[in-house]
Amino acid sequence: MAVAMSGASPVFVDCDESFLIDIHATAAAITKITKAIIPVHLYGQACDLDRLRELADRRGLILIEDCAQAAGAQWRGKKVGSVGDFSAYSFYPTKTLGAYGDGGMILTNSEEYFKKLQALRFYGEADRVHSKMFGVNSRLDEMQAAILNVKFKHLDRMNERRREIARQYGELLKSSVCTLPFISNTSEHVYHLFVIRSEDRDGLRTRLLERGIETLIHYPVLLHRQPFFRTEATFPNAETYATQILSLPLHPYLTDTEVGYVAEAVRTA
Repeated sequence: MAVAMSGASPVFVDCDESFLIDIHATAAAITKITKAIIPVHLYGQACDLDRLRELADRRGLILIEDCAQAAGAQWRGKKVGSVGDFSAYSFYPTKTLGAYGDGGMILTNSEEYFKKLQALRFYGEADRVHSKMFGVNSRLDEMQAAILNVKFKHLDRMNERRREIARQYGELLKSSVCTLPFISNTSEHVYHLFVIRSEDRDGLRTRLLERGIETLIHYPVLLHRQPFFRTEATFPNAETYATQILSLPLHPYLTDTEVGYVAEAVRTA
């Protein structure tokens, strides 16, 4: 939607086995009117920032990182958000770094763009009484900022607990019939979500709910099938995975006993 609001047209590409942007497909989709690449660090795992940065630089494109689900994640020791020309974060309450209401943040390493973004967030203001350009009312309120300042200090600890829960799931489910998430050995995942795949996803979900375990599907309707963006293009990986993916419970306050209960239910469902 942000791309459409800017007057540009989003161009979709398929994902790879990690659910992240397929870089070969990305390179093939670039045309002479392409302006930017927007990789999404989906579910808390970093995209291959080295190859994306190289591709963007080689083709003269802006790189915009979507870090909404991946605050604190890393790629080869680089924090997500530190490589792109711009990086966008969401502070929705369920994110790895969440406020008590809606909010977000944009990062940039450009002084010029920084000043423009400051103006854009409040009616394009040049000063208190003059608007020099189009803008919106998009300031983060002080209460959310105060909450985030406190929670930010605990982000690494909370992410480590997420990784520990994911390690437990991985160990307990390695002999199950479900497919575990593909994790790159150069990525430090923060597991905003723990997404498995199952050929009998809907049946598994029903059986887990019967045992008091709620799961979710992120996301059942793909972007190119949404009415507003609908295209005739096909994306085989994404279309297959959309029928198989299931998000198991994962948040920093799950106990080891609860993790074990969920895993046992998945194994025997």
